Amino acid sequence: MFDAAHAFGCSYRSRMIGNFGSAEVFSFHATKSFNTFEGGAIVTNDDGLAAKIRLMKNFGFCGYDDIEYIGTNGKMTEVAAAMGLTGLESLDEFVECNRRNYQQYKRELGGLPGVRLLAWNESERCNYQYIVIEVEEQLTEMGRDQLIQALHAENILAPLFLSGLSPDGAIPVVLPACRIAAIGNRAGGAQSHGSAHRKRHRRGGKFRHLPRNMAGHGERARSEPCFG
Repeated sequence: MFDAAHAFGCSYRSRMIGNFGSAEVFSFHATKSFNTFEGGAIVTNDDGLAAKIRLMKNFGFCGYDDIEYIGTNGKMTEVAAAMGLTGLESLDEFVECNRRNYQQYKRELGGLPGVRLLAWNESERCNYQYIVIEVEEQLTEMGRDQLIQALHAENILAPLFLSGLSPDGAIPVVLPACRIAAIGNRAGGAQSHGSAHRKRHRRGGKFRHLPRNMAGHGERARSEPCFG
């Protein structure tokens, strides 16, 4: 079984995620590029396993009152299903918006000392949900946690999803792919988990919380808001 929580709509070696192992599990939580508010899905190409999973999600019922297998209440609510159907209709638009924002990050962060963007393989299908950068503290003059604090002070949501180090000691930071309206001196992002938008207080048109060698980058970068 594979954890494919973030990989809805992605491929690996030209094969769509959802076709590996005995089963794969997608998350449809509200933070994912495709979401149903809460919930997820188990996908499999094994007909026998699929039949057992269908029994398990409905208390093990087979027919009206015949309990054939162990089970629980794993059914999706109608509201969540409606959200999912709506999201499917616009999924290509969400992904394209994320892709454009990824390309913008790639252009604006290119050449910034000590910052390396994790490049996606564009020959594969990708939802571009996350933008991951690696930070070399000696060159950027700040560690990962300091950078996160500086980005948060500029109202840019950058979660600490990745806590390990890369082989060369660089520290990974996850930047928002689609939930900010701009970066640089126009940054005005939406908080995670449905928090209300906060108005950013302008600070002389500069990143006051970033080191001098980073502050000039990204002031022209515009990132489109997506709501996938």
